[in-house]
Amino acid sequence: THEYRGRIFESRFLPKALLIFVVDDRLEQLVVDAIVDAARSGNESGDGLVWTSTVRNVIHHRTGQSLEEVELSA
Repeated sequence: THEYRGRIFESRFLPKALLIFVVDDRLEQLVVDAIVDAARSGNESGDGLVWTSTVRNVIHHRTGQSLEEVELSA
């Protein structure tokens, strides 16, 4: 609990996690839908956010190869 302007409040913090997925564009909406469905707690707030972003360049640190090079050689 904490006090603010003479009133006492109870804080209920939910555990948080940062999940990062890199998926093919064709799977994007399926992955977003699955995360949203699984993360919905039914509470008024605190379920977090889901957003998407384009990944243009992925380089393997150890080899220096781009993801496209690795996929082509596999």
